[in-house]
Amino acid sequence: MEELLNAGGIDFVVQVEELGRSTLFGTMRHAPGFYVAAGQASYCRALLAEAGMPHGIVDEGPVVHD
Repeated sequence: MEELLNAGGIDFVVQVEELGRSTLFGTMRHAPGFYVAAGQASYCRALLAEAGMPHGIVDEGPVVHD
């Protein structure tokens, strides 16, 4: 995903997030979350879906202001 976003000229941030506990051992699972600017979100969704990576795409998220 990182290579695809870089190739598309997309500015993004990656943050490791907790997904919950595994059912087998009860350990906390983590995964990367990729964040893009709201103005690039629709383009990124389409780009990832075309590349065969539609799983985990969030349609809308909270707007964060600095």
